[in-house]
Amino acid sequence: MSYPPAPWKLQGYAIASLHLLNIDRVRHLIPSELEIISAWPGKTFSGVYLSYYGSGSVLEYSELIVIPALVGYRGTIGGWVSHIYVDNPDSVAGGREIWGLPKELAEFTWENDQRVTVRQNHKLLCSLSYKQPWFAWQQWLGGSGFSKKNSDLLSYIF
Repeated sequence: MSYPPAPWKLQGYAIASLHLLNIDRVRHLIPSELEIISAWPGKTFSGVYLSYYGSGSVLEYSELIVIPALVGYRGTIGGWVSHIYVDNPDSVAGGREIWGLPKELAEFTWENDQRVTVRQNHKLLCSLSYKQPWFAWQQWLGGSGFSKKNSDLLSYIF
């Protein structure tokens, strides 16, 4: 497998959702050296991100990212990435080797720009129905996150 060097330029579309989750429910997913940021008593922000990177991207692939908590470490705040599923083996290899991201292969089915289903080994991971808005604009999306590569904690801006 071969993957392009960082940084990766990705173009496409995405659907993101933000949630409040009970901290006790996600604590087991977060490394002990990270502080879970409370957004409300006993709750933290979490998110799910679904995207398709197409023409104009260094790699073409679909991606599902799960961020169970907003965390802090040495003055930096970001999302802890606990799970990432993609449909391109080069993305898996690059994500793991460059950024220490826990990427795994999965199958994505995008239907009529209104539904996406993500499966791994025939097990349903995520299903989302959505409607395209009557308006659209290009939006840069970025933030900060944490991952681990071997025993090293990595912080990155995306």
